[in-house]
Amino acid sequence: MPSRPTHSSTMPDLTSYELLAPQLSGGKDSAVTMAVFMETARAAGVEDRVLSYHSSLGVLEWPPSCWTAPACRTAC
Repeated sequence: MPSRPTHSSTMPDLTSYELLAPQLSGGKDSAVTMAVFMETARAAGVEDRVLSYHSSLGVLEWPPSCWTAPACRTAC
């Protein structure tokens, strides 16, 4: 993955958080968000503080997300 420019004035200090809990929808955007989030967490040395979750909407859930969310969890 190519490196991205970082702007310290807009990036939060991840080391100041005890828990980092991004919510994933299970869609393609969530997969990209989680990849970038984990890259940033690793760079900050706080990968062990990340706990992602998917809040199911039950019958309102978009069917493909039921398959994607576990894949995101496994990949990260």
